[in-house]
Amino acid sequence: MPHAPLRKQEIAAKARPGAASLLLREAVRQDQDGNVGDAAERYRTVIAIAEAAGDTIVAAEALRRLGVIHHRRNDPATAHQFCQRSYELAAAQGDDVLAAEALNAIAGFQLEAGGLEDAESTFHRALTLATGSDLIQARVEQNLGILALLQSNETFVAYAHAIAFVQLCTVNRQSTLHYMHIGIALACKC
Repeated sequence: MPHAPLRKQEIAAKARPGAASLLLREAVRQDQDGNVGDAAERYRTVIAIAEAAGDTIVAAEALRRLGVIHHRRNDPATAHQFCQRSYELAAAQGDDVLAAEALNAIAGFQLEAGGLEDAESTFHRALTLATGSDLIQARVEQNLGILALLQSNETFVAYAHAIAFVQLCTVNRQSTLHYMHIGIALACKC
């Protein structure tokens, strides 16, 4: 059941130090458990509380995660807006790793929309910023590898069909995406 939107007084009351971080962890857990609607509402609450408390790093993380939810719900414009805002907040705070995560998400959106050149450029920007995290570097490198596989038209058409299939799936979309990427890599053997 979605949470009711918070009023300004409620946000101010919850905007004590650390409250936004605790709520963010709860939202991530809900998201991972498949409670996407509740997680989206919780991310919105986290954003409001974090912004009221001046915790831009937590707000940036919640914005990116909310953007990914909108992407999974086939709302690309909103997804991009949230991730772009996440990038801007993280960059303004000098958090290169968080900025890289936001750019990696944006590049993934561009890739799935067929914007290979834009995706490549954005992935490279993310890789430049991700030097502080082996995990984020590995994710970006993996995505650049997928992009390299898609350079031929035939591979891109297969990828587009696979994405269309994944969008129809309602069970554990993240695992389905991983299997899709592995299948494309094995099929292409470029």
